[in-house]
Amino acid sequence: MAIDGNGKFFMDEFDYEDLREAVNTLVYFTHRAALESGWWDGYDWSDVHKQNTKVTLIANEVFEAQEAIRVDSNDNHLPQYKGVLTELIDVLVRSGDTLGRYQDDDSSIDPGKILVDKMKYNERRTDHRPDERKKPGGKRF
Repeated sequence: MAIDGNGKFFMDEFDYEDLREAVNTLVYFTHRAALESGWWDGYDWSDVHKQNTKVTLIANEVFEAQEAIRVDSNDNHLPQYKGVLTELIDVLVRSGDTLGRYQDDDSSIDPGKILVDKMKYNERRTDHRPDERKKPGGKRF
């Protein structure tokens, strides 16, 4: 990770590889923890409604983060942290676990590579540039 001569942040291929490995490590540990805790015991992953339930639980963590912002609260279980922070970590935990379950079915899935590819794609998107976002109808959020 570096800053170019114009003060702009950029990532080189080594940074992208570090990021890919970090994401895959997160996926591995979050999914293993869920497996060991029995969260997947008897869970019929072939049922698309069950898959949707897991994705909905990720969305629920986002809504809980919004609520923590709204009420400006600390976490109930880890009161040393703002609630929004722990809820966003829950998004990572649930996402990692769910991505790990998809990997169980297809070991060629590489979540870290998917993230890197998505970031590289977003770097080229004109609608992600500050000048484009300021235009009428631009992405303000």
